[in-house]
Amino acid sequence: MAMNVKALSFFYLFMFFTPLHPRHFKRLFLRMSAMLLLVITTTDAHAAVQWNRFEDPLTGISVRYPSYWAKTSLRSERDPDLVTTFIAPTAYDRFMYGEPATVELRVIRTQGSTKPNIKGLADTLEGMYLDLPEVYRVLTREDKEVRGHQVTEFTYTLLGDDENRYVREVWQSIDNMAVSLRFSTFAQFGSREEFYTGIFEEMAGSLLRIHQLDYIPA
Repeated sequence: MAMNVKALSFFYLFMFFTPLHPRHFKRLFLRMSAMLLLVITTTDAHAAVQWNRFEDPLTGISVRYPSYWAKTSLRSERDPDLVTTFIAPTAYDRFMYGEPATVELRVIRTQGSTKPNIKGLADTLEGMYLDLPEVYRVLTREDKEVRGHQVTEFTYTLLGDDENRYVREVWQSIDNMAVSLRFSTFAQFGSREEFYTGIFEEMAGSLLRIHQLDYIPA
């Protein structure tokens, strides 16, 4: 509902400070009505999401994801820590296009039973992000503990040649593994990341380890 209030507030401020010809007002009103309908509809849709549970057979890490999202096949030689990518449905309308959002699941295993140092890992990542201001902008970091696990969350804008993306990246320790969920969506749509906030937080909160293995995959 907060999204609806923000959208309405923006609409009223725009109307107050912008002189409009009647025909332009009608056009703007129709567009804003469509936008508000989209916000209300998607908020209700999130509340009724049906969920599947994905399990990585090599690490036992499991996460819930919306049943209507796609996911890539397991692992890539170019990025062995990337387990899978969850992809929101492709959209083609005036508000969004292409793949509107993705969530990447990464798992890094330590040797033996050593618990990963999430804060140390986060320090390294933060240093890399700060060293590349032409790529990473508006960086924030939060360190916390959730259910006994170290958790670090980054948010930033990732600058690209053709598009900029809003990124929310969460790292946490589970047994001897550092596990990450990395959410990404188009940044040029303003606050559209809020559309997926509930889904991403549900996914991050559902991370757990279903089983353990006696070996470390190569």
